[in-house]
Amino acid sequence: MRDHLRFVISNWYLSDLAFKKKGQLKYIVTAFAVTDKRELEEEFEDQVQRRISSLLEAVKDNGQNNVIKQSELENHIQSLSHNFNKSFEGLSTTLAKLNDKMEKLESRVG
Repeated sequence: MRDHLRFVISNWYLSDLAFKKKGQLKYIVTAFAVTDKRELEEEFEDQVQRRISSLLEAVKDNGQNNVIKQSELENHIQSLSHNFNKSFEGLSTTLAKLNDKMEKLESRVG
């Protein structure tokens, strides 16, 4: 009903085609159903609650992703630290061997 009345009002410029004696027309009566204010408030509250729930879920998922990324980052840091320590130990061993060889050469020469 409401859509039909909206169509009539929206297309009033075509009224000459529908009414032969438009000059005798005195009133245009329209009626629209009124929605209870309480229904509108409840619908609005439901929409707000759904949006809040959706946002909370997104924040929760984002937080979980951040925890996973932080854990991965910590693993990478530990791996780099371990590799650095191994490299440093290898370098220290090599330097110690070179030092020994230098001392042996010096003792032979001197």
